[in-house]
Amino acid sequence: MESAQSLGSFLQFVLARLVREPERATLSWEQDERGDLHFLARLAPRDVGMLIGRGGCTIMAVRGMLSAGAARHNVRAWFEAESTEEEGKDYAESLGAPEGAAPRDDPETPAT
Repeated sequence: MESAQSLGSFLQFVLARLVREPERATLSWEQDERGDLHFLARLAPRDVGMLIGRGGCTIMAVRGMLSAGAARHNVRAWFEAESTEEEGKDYAESLGAPEGAAPRDDPETPAT
């Protein structure tokens, strides 16, 4: 489907410039029974925070641009980002966090 490829290329372009580890980013998509496109980005744990942004502003902006592009193709598009729990656990351990602690977005910023 041409619209999915075009919108996927757009999302890959944006993700590559927003995250710290673009080589670990993967993007998948599927089309539901109504024809809506659902995109899923799997990112390194700290990159999920980078994509979401402060108060969710960054991901809302990406979703807005994706929706505008989808409208040009007469489809609706949805975008989610996730990190696997195992990756998040490994990242937290690399920072010296106690077991079960959630990783912070930026290890250089002191916890509050």
